[in-house]
Amino acid sequence: MNTKQKGQAIVETAIMLPIILLLILGAIDPFLFGMNNAMAKVYTYQGAHEATIWIAGDNQTCYERSHAILSDGVDPGLVQVSSWTFAIYPCPNDPYWTTPTGSEVLSTFEFDFTPFFWPTADWHGSVSTRGIFQ
Repeated sequence: MNTKQKGQAIVETAIMLPIILLLILGAIDPFLFGMNNAMAKVYTYQGAHEATIWIAGDNQTCYERSHAILSDGVDPGLVQVSSWTFAIYPCPNDPYWTTPTGSEVLSTFEFDFTPFFWPTADWHGSVSTRGIFQ
């Protein structure tokens, strides 16, 4: 390999390295956002499921039972999330509340994702799941 070829390899590397790094680092934030969105979908499904099979008077309210799916109720295990909310409607904090069979419940999980590399404001994610009382 002569000196011209060595110089050409260095120039090609110097041109391609920033482009490759930009592509790799630019893909991290959308991947993490998608992962958080998938986890939120699981939480809404499980929350709706727990709310629909809840039985009145079992020493736990519909609200407590459906929110128990979020680990310990404090950290749902999301990455780079600055805030999140989890709501189920109708699902009051009343241990004797009942609803007729066939009624619908709506479980919603919303979160704000703070990107690592994209110079933008927080990304907002929202997932909703419907369930039918059994």
